[in-house]
Amino acid sequence: MWYFDQSGELTFETRATGILSTQPINEDAKVPWGTCVADGVMAPYHQHLFNLRIDPAVGGHKNNFASTDSVFIPWDDNLNPLGTRFITQQHIMDRAVTVEDDISKGRVFNILNENVKNPVSQTPIGYKLVPHRSQMLLARPGSWHWRRSEFCESPIWVTKYKDRQLFFAGGYTNQSLGGTGIKSWVNECRDSVRNEDIVIWHTYGFTHNPRVEDIPVMSAEITQGLQPPAAVSCRTVSLTPHVCGWAWPRHLVKGCDRPGSGRGEEAT
Repeated sequence: MWYFDQSGELTFETRATGILSTQPINEDAKVPWGTCVADGVMAPYHQHLFNLRIDPAVGGHKNNFASTDSVFIPWDDNLNPLGTRFITQQHIMDRAVTVEDDISKGRVFNILNENVKNPVSQTPIGYKLVPHRSQMLLARPGSWHWRRSEFCESPIWVTKYKDRQLFFAGGYTNQSLGGTGIKSWVNECRDSVRNEDIVIWHTYGFTHNPRVEDIPVMSAEITQGLQPPAAVSCRTVSLTPHVCGWAWPRHLVKGCDRPGSGRGEEAT
């Protein structure tokens, strides 16, 4: 589910619910990889992993992807006499790559257009990506889950746009023998992604260890990720006053038929 508000902020929301997948178990048995949710019924631990494909055009199609860390600076009598100042260090990706998160450095991610500057800050306009930080795939290397889910090895990937690269796990996931998807594209091509038409892929999800309360239908687990504007010239959107329930510009409404009115009287 997507939300686009008047500040120009985009929010994506994911909800996971449904009927538990269960299997029979001896009534007096317990296993370390699942929860007994009813007499003789065990629900195994499992994961729901998703990937969000972002094909940006921020001020045009020549975009960049950057990570920015907030780091302390050493004590200095002139620059940091009280020991409280810190700086930011930005890294712009040059080649198709996987990007790791680092909460200890307050790492943030931005989609930038270096060709268009904000007139106030004189920094490139862009959108900030606030990822949903979650656990990656727990299935072990060599398993079929791992072979078919190479996108689950990292939270963020950056590639150059290509027409047929639409599906993060390749075209035919259930029949795949592995070796298709984002990781293979990155390793094979290493395309330039600096001032290019780029695509960002964000992997996130839920690790679900069932509870007794999840039987028979699980309550919804909800996550939200944000893409707020960063140094965009105008952050707010002005809305035209509503006329007869429609947001029509006044110069178009005056003297014209208004939807729902049935006549061409002037708007006042």
